[in-house]
Amino acid sequence: MASSSLQEPVAETETHLFCVEMMNRLNIQREKEQFCDVILEVGSSDDRACLKAHRIVLCAGSPFFNNALNSEMKEKKEDYLMITSLKDLCAQVILRGMSLSNCIPAYFLSVKYQCEELKKGARVFILENFVTVAKTEDFLSLSKEQFLGWISSDEINVRGEEEVFIILRNWIAANKSQEQNFYELFRHIRFMYLPRDFFLEALVPDPMVKNNLDCSNFALNAMRMMFRGELESFFAQAPRNCLKTHEDAIVACGARRTVCYIPLTKKWYRLANTLTLRNLYGQNVSYCQGKLFFIGGNSGGFPAEFYDPSQNKWCSLKSFKKRIKFCTVSTCRGFLYVIGGVDEDENLLSSVQRYDPDKDLWQEMPSLSFPRSSVCAVSDGSFLYAVGGNTIHGFVAIAERFDPKEKTWARISPTLEKRGGAVGAAVSEKVFVFGGLKWSGVSVSTFAEMYDPVVDKWSSIPSPAFLALRLRWLSAISFKGTIFVSGECADDTQGTILKLHIYDSITKQWVYCCRFPDIVDNFRISCLRIPREILNSCEVASET
Repeated sequence: MASSSLQEPVAETETHLFCVEMMNRLNIQREKEQFCDVILEVGSSDDRACLKAHRIVLCAGSPFFNNALNSEMKEKKEDYLMITSLKDLCAQVILRGMSLSNCIPAYFLSVKYQCEELKKGARVFILENFVTVAKTEDFLSLSKEQFLGWISSDEINVRGEEEVFIILRNWIAANKSQEQNFYELFRHIRFMYLPRDFFLEALVPDPMVKNNLDCSNFALNAMRMMFRGELESFFAQAPRNCLKTHEDAIVACGARRTVCYIPLTKKWYRLANTLTLRNLYGQNVSYCQGKLFFIGGNSGGFPAEFYDPSQNKWCSLKSFKKRIKFCTVSTCRGFLYVIGGVDEDENLLSSVQRYDPDKDLWQEMPSLSFPRSSVCAVSDGSFLYAVGGNTIHGFVAIAERFDPKEKTWARISPTLEKRGGAVGAAVSEKVFVFGGLKWSGVSVSTFAEMYDPVVDKWSSIPSPAFLALRLRWLSAISFKGTIFVSGECADDTQGTILKLHIYDSITKQWVYCCRFPDIVDNFRISCLRIPREILNSCEVASET
């Protein structure tokens, strides 16, 4: 093939060679900047270069340029061109050389240019090496928002929660101007999982904590909840994934069976059977300081027993001697309360007993205003509420509140409906009450109401549709800010079914959750934290 010359016509007759010669001549014209009508800028600053080109050639050779230069695509107005294949190639090179020195810049570069593969790889590297990465200059130079995004993550890999607090202090030390925002960041430390020695000897005396009223109050409140072992405080903050040894569960007890539901995995497990077969109506359960207590509802065997999740084992609570039924059990500020009920001689009780699991000690507390059974007892973490119940005159709308500090009961506004055997739970310092029996004791209530202590007022809330399906023997708990309600439903096609429903107090919506794996009358539910190793050794009853 003859050398290209712009002074001679193209002599090639073969199509392929003709095309090659034409492109060679066009390139010569481009290099001499003849007829160029497009300028491409490559790089920036000192590495910037300008490349003149022919619009028609670009459009013929590239679908991107054909669209960009013949329409109003936004890229036509931009000062850069993103070449996807080149971007992906660069990402692979960076990933192969990922290190402590480039992982932070690589992550935020991937965010800026929407490079998902690089973003995922850089994020995994940072999370897995978080403690070491947090010492680098790039990490210490992060903005407050960027820093918060990392320390609030469940996925960071640390040997203990105390390392997160140390990382926070180091970042503040490197960013003195952020001291005013210390509390906003401090709240993301998961205090419930700090070692007690570290909490008391390092965190509380820390100058940044001690000299900030919000921080010191926050830490002290967390310390009180930690030392009382209140379940809701643990559920409010889950541990980092790398530190997670337990699952948050909803445990259901009925007759002698015990099962648990793990909302995170949507699985039911069978746990150890209780020691005693308990009466269909008179039983009650409550969590307290890491164990589940099952009291009342039996005429023989043990009056009370408790479940130890670390051993998957029920044990008799020998210190509880009374044989009662229709009592109510609830936990407040680390103590277990047994309220009202009916004794062996069928006498209604006004008694309130408090149990300290640490000392295995029972104490008599001030009694209810008058004897009654089937009371709805709810704790909001600060107070204990006793709502409704059955008296010698029938069901009542009486509601009263117990102050554990003052050890006194005080009347609050009566409920909107008289009933006994209702169930309740507290969310966001409000008390919610559902179902129960009314009038003659055989009519099921379909009413639901909420108590606001700020205004001392009860108000109706949406009643769940399932209550109209002859649902009875309800049980309710608060689980991570959401209310779960269980109950027996008589279904025309499937017979008796035990179901679990969810109430969202913010949206005021009811949602069906799942059905129980066993058909046992009158399951009672409670919250509990169960070791993963125990669950792994248990039979999976069902998956929803």
